[in-house]
Amino acid sequence: MTTSSEDRILVLVRHASALGSGPSGDDHSRPLSEQGRADAQELGRWLREHGYGCDEVLCSPAQRTRETMEEVGAAGCPEAEVQIEHR
Repeated sequence: MTTSSEDRILVLVRHASALGSGPSGDDHSRPLSEQGRADAQELGRWLREHGYGCDEVLCSPAQRTRETMEEVGAAGCPEAEVQIEHR
């Protein structure tokens, strides 16, 4: 956990590679591809290895973004407080 605004670093992450269409055919339900899962896990390990913890995560409700955060968290940032932002 960081202690002051001077210690904080903002990290912006785009979702990992997703499949072409989700089970329902809409963009919102597109799951990650196997490569996307591997890439998200690699990002989580990179963050951990470089000392970047995650205090808070703002995440889209889209399936691919939630799956990306799950993989990043499992591989390196499990302490993050994840907030799903419905807009």
